[in-house]
Formats: sequence, structure tokens, C-alpha cells
Amino acid sequence: MSTTKWIVLRGLGRGHGHWGTFIKKLAAALPTDKIYWLDLPGNGFLNTQTSPLAIEDYIPSLEQQLKATNFFDSHERTVGVGLSLGAMVLAEWAHQQPSRFNKIFLINTSAANLSKPWKRISMRVFANTLKQLFTSELEQFELNSLKITTTLSEEIIKSKFNDDYKAVIEFTKKYPITKRNILRQLVAASRYVFPKQPAVPTTLISGAGDRFVNPACSDDIKRWWKCDLVIHPTAGHDLAFEDSSWLIETLKVHSA
Repeated sequence: MSTTKWIVLRGLGRGHGHWGTFIKKLAAALPTDKIYWLDLPGNGFLNTQTSPLAIEDYIPSLEQQLKATNFFDSHERTVGVGLSLGAMVLAEWAHQQPSRFNKIFLINTSAANLSKPWKRISMRVFANTLKQLFTSELEQFELNSLKITTTLSEEIIKSKFNDDYKAVIEFTKKYPITKRNILRQLVAASRYVFPKQPAVPTTLISGAGDRFVNPACSDDIKRWWKCDLVIHPTAGHDLAFEDSSWLIETLKVHSA
């Protein structure tokens, strides 16, 4: 049975632990595959590092993380998955090193050269995000973040999604991100220009209910790159949190 290697990146201010139970669910769905959950500089295990101001400057750190694993011990097919800011980094990584990937998935992302700033991030959400930077109560910070990045109510988050909610809080307690790094990541994202064409086969994934990044941004990339776009009919920005089963099935079906 063939094995696929997966490289998975989170987005703005989020480390690998913020995937929550999605980590175990994806591993269970792909039992023969190898999955590498990497952190962007300034996030997760790398929270003490300074986040670069340019997307291309995130890539050396990711390469270094792979060198610390068994990734280069074999040459299986490699698929990349990136969410939001992580998708921008993944798109640039594939552009710089097309031989690294056989396929990439870009989830709820945007491009400075394709979409208007107010589509790339809702002004209301942007203002709320900046306000949250000065919220000292961690649990309230994470709850507000999930209410922005999903379409779920507080009641549903704390009941139906409680395991993921608690996992997110515990990871943030261990590896908090600095306000400075969040702002630096916002600057990097705001500047990123997508290449003229995809370097490797690409599938875009978008949540029709995304209130953080307008779903029209994925349409803009689709037209620019002439690549496939798969749309969740209701979910918001954090698809892995809101509908992990749908996302996993989509990755499996379109990874060939």
C-alpha cells in the first residue's frame, strides 16, 4: 500500500495544537500516511521566535522543522494543506520549491493582487481582532476567536465542540503568541501577492459562511489560477474545527 506524506500548516496566530482533535481524526482517516504538523515562526512551539514580515521568509523555518523529522528519509508523494495565512505560505513554498509537493490544498485564503483589502479581512472582524489583542482573559479570547472563525454559537462551542475548545485553550496556555507577532503576521499576509500560476496541482477549499475572509477571495484565486474550488455550503473560516469530517473527506477525495 502506497504512503503519502502530508505537510499541514495553520494560520494567523495559531500553532499546530490549535487543530485540536483534527490531528487524531486525520491520522485515523489516513492510517498508512505520514503527517507533519508544522508551526509558523512565532506560533506554537516557535512562539518565542519573531514572525517574519514577508511570506517567503517563513519557509526556511519550515524546512528546518522537516529536517528534524524523518521526512527526508523517504520519497513518497507529498501533499500540502494550508489554512488562511498558512495557505499563503504553502503557495509560496510550492512556488519556490515545486519539487517538494505533488499537490497542495489552500483553505480560506486570499491574495493582495487579486482581492480588495476589505474582502481579505472583514473590517468589523479586523477591529474585533485588534480589540482582542488587549483581552487578558485567555478563555474569553479563545471563545471570541472561535465565534469569529466559525459560524457556531457559544452554547454549541461549549457543548458539541467542547473537546476541541478545551484543547485550543490548553495549547494557548502552554504556547501563547505575542501581540507583536500577530501584528507582524497580519502585515505579512496583507502584502502577499500570489504567483501568476500554480507551481503544482492545487485545490482551493472555501467555507461559504466565512466571516473572517470573504469567500469571494477563493473565487478570485480560482479564476487567476484556473484551479478547482470545493465549497462547504455553511461553515466558516476554521473548517477543521467546525466540520472536520467534511474537510477530511474532501482532502481524501481530491488528494489523488
